[in-house]
Amino acid sequence: MKLQNLTCNCCGGSINRATYICEFCGTAYEDQSGIPHIIEVQQKPCRVLTVRSEISEELMRSMARDSVVDMTMSNIRSQLAKALEDYLRIETSYDPRTMRQIITAQVRVIEPDYRF
Repeated sequence: MKLQNLTCNCCGGSINRATYICEFCGTAYEDQSGIPHIIEVQQKPCRVLTVRSEISEELMRSMARDSVVDMTMSNIRSQLAKALEDYLRIETSYDPRTMRQIITAQVRVIEPDYRF
């Protein structure tokens, strides 16, 4: 018998085989003939954003390691910032004392090791 990885349909987290509850978002499942079916969905508990950067061997050999790391992290930051745009809550206000427009952006995040 081959064990398959049980992945949550809501957040992509792992479903605990003993409890059939996603260890990340808390969505509950039930076992029906070895196939997990959702029985209680958490309301948009979280989104998993994934970005990817690829570096060719040629570039790795032609540049200093620190330069490659800096370039890769810059690329990842840029991709993540773009992916986060849809999840930002943006508020604007005006401070008449300083005569400045104030734009505030807020996004909620969950610590990577947090489990519901």
